Amino acid sequence: MYLENFDPNKSGNRFEDLYNQREKSANRMKEITNKVMKEEGCSFAPKTNKKVNSQLVSNDVIYRNTEFLTKKNEKLQQYIKNQENEFQYAPNLVSRQYQSHSIEKLEPFQDRLYNNAMEVEMKKERLRREQVDDNCTFKPKLAKMTDQILISKSMFANS
Repeated sequence: MYLENFDPNKSGNRFEDLYNQREKSANRMKEITNKVMKEEGCSFAPKTNKKVNSQLVSNDVIYRNTEFLTKKNEKLQQYIKNQENEFQYAPNLVSRQYQSHSIEKLEPFQDRLYNNAMEVEMKKERLRREQVDDNCTFKPKLAKMTDQILISKSMFANS
């Protein structure tokens, strides 16, 4: 179909031949459509609504475009306002613990950790003594120096 009357010996460029063949067929189609239109006329006659026709004729295209753009901008502005109202959360980065104290007044964290550990150890020791005192019926009387020696040994062993 595309290669009607193709002669490879006649022309050396195949692409030119294909292009020329396509041009010929396009021209033939134009001629046929023109001939049919002249003889029979246009067979397509759509029916449209009178109200729509009057609006299309009476309103200017530029006016309709500006109307459309203003409505579009109004909707966009309204959307932006809604988004701003929706996302007004601002988190507090400083916790309540540090709001009452200034950071300069706090001691270094190593000292705080050490002091907290010592308090915990002292509470554990006190609980152990209370448990031992409650469970034991025999309570020997020790010299005053013995308690001090035991405390110093426990402190020496912990450090």
